Amino acid sequence: FGKGLRPDATLAARWYRAAAGSGHARAQVFLGRCYQAGKGVARDSAEALSWYRRAAGQGDLEGSLNAGLCLLWGEGSAKDPEGGFALLARAADGGMAEAAALAGDCCLRGVGTPPDVGRGRSYLAAAAAAGGGAPAAAEWSSS
Repeated sequence: FGKGLRPDATLAARWYRAAAGSGHARAQVFLGRCYQAGKGVARDSAEALSWYRRAAGQGDLEGSLNAGLCLLWGEGSAKDPEGGFALLARAADGGMAEAAALAGDCCLRGVGTPPDVGRGRSYLAAAAAAGGGAPAAAEWSSS
């Protein structure tokens, strides 16, 4: 939303759609958020996931994180733990602390990937070093 303007979620979604349709990855993430929350557009989880996937396909880390979470939860599509984990891992490997914490948790619990304590601890250590993610990340990385 612009400074000095009255907030208008519908107008914001319209501008995000214009930029997203032109291939702007950040706008694709923002438009996905609009659809996921029903802000300025009708709530549509499948449409949100579609925009997140487009952003992820361009290497956007938040797009990968959000698409991964949608697939893990079955929001906007059938649950796909393996696909969800792969997208979380891509965002984590790109340096996103929140994704690293979530990927670490998946590794520890065997969600979307075979259980792997070493890999899980590695992701959690990366999350803790970046100052983000779950509070348990620091505990697991120092054990």
